[in-house]
Amino acid sequence: MAIYFREVSHHFQAFDEGPYQAIRDISFSLQEKGEFVGLIGQTGSGKSTLAQHMNALLFPSIGEVEIFGKKVTKKRNKKINYNAIRRDVGLVFQFPEYQLFEETVEKDIMFGPRNFGMDVEEAKKKAAEVIKLVGLDESYLSRNPLNLSGGEKKRVSIAGILAIDPKILVFDEPTSGLDPFGKHQLMALFEDIREKTGKSIVMITHDMDLVYAHCTRALVLKNGKLVFDGRTDELFKHSDLSDFYLDKPQTMQILEYIETKYGLTLDSMKKTPEEAAKAIEAAMKS
Repeated sequence: MAIYFREVSHHFQAFDEGPYQAIRDISFSLQEKGEFVGLIGQTGSGKSTLAQHMNALLFPSIGEVEIFGKKVTKKRNKKINYNAIRRDVGLVFQFPEYQLFEETVEKDIMFGPRNFGMDVEEAKKKAAEVIKLVGLDESYLSRNPLNLSGGEKKRVSIAGILAIDPKILVFDEPTSGLDPFGKHQLMALFEDIREKTGKSIVMITHDMDLVYAHCTRALVLKNGKLVFDGRTDELFKHSDLSDFYLDKPQTMQILEYIETKYGLTLDSMKKTPEEAAKAIEAAMKS
């Protein structure tokens, strides 16, 4: 396993109210290769706080996070290179503007590799390589990142993380603000990255359709506690997802409605509209 959470809690100091506990007693592990994990839960459940512990941007108030053999606790250890941890686990923030600050896309992508000791020419070569990986051509390298569209900014921020070649990728609400086509493009990009590199991906999202269609595993937070850790299909078989403040994916809702409305026998566990349409067609023929 690449990452271990061992009874991790984290609290923030709130104004005039004492400490606020964002996550509580969290324990789980994450593999380096082959996982696509949906980190989900209602707003304020602790998802972003948990993600920032995965690469030591935050330190546990209680407990321990082991990241590729390095044990992170409340007390900072001078023997640990925390920047190396942040290179191993690349975190892409919800708002790409947090990561884009240079005058050109090329310089933005080069920033991470240069910060970790790569020479200029090698960093330029890496920028040209990863810009293609995220579905943009090399003409973008000379453009000002702040003048790009929302979807393009997200791709550039992802390219900047890919340029440092992290072992695990963590995305915080990557599809927020995108139209359906933009979401489809971005998820296709993640699947392509996963297929080509084998890297495990963690995705924070409120979009249950994306979790159902793409993620193999779900971690569900509720009021700061981990209340579910398992296969995605097992999560959506849960009798009452409202226990977790979650909705069923739209394909499941539609199939269950049609089954009830028209008396058809349908398998509601279909992940895409195309699969749902075929299930309806087969039920109508039988």
